[in-house]
Amino acid sequence: MVENVGTISHLLIQAVDLERSVEFYTDVVGFHIKERTDFGDGRPLVIFEERMGLTELPADRAEAGQAVEHVAFQVPEFDALVESLEANDVTIDDGPKATSYGTSVYFFDPDGNRIECHD
Repeated sequence: MVENVGTISHLLIQAVDLERSVEFYTDVVGFHIKERTDFGDGRPLVIFEERMGLTELPADRAEAGQAVEHVAFQVPEFDALVESLEANDVTIDDGPKATSYGTSVYFFDPDGNRIECHD
């Protein structure tokens, strides 16, 4: 068991209309765009300084109502977390691999929520 999971690093939300959502979060909520880039699967990605990002919602996920792409946690003992996932037969969806946050691993919780943990 991992002693300390760490803190929430960021939240990535999937939007039906990306630019409408960007305008909402910047003009209405007051967020600040940090970077515009592409997500790992090629979708456009907007990263805000406020630890949240937006990307496009794929049609196959829209039917299931999956607006949250993933929640990310920064973990102080990354290797121990990966060992715990493996020891508990948790299927790793992606990684460990180098990302813009460091080394990341992606997996699903029992309810199907996608989780990223990085060092």
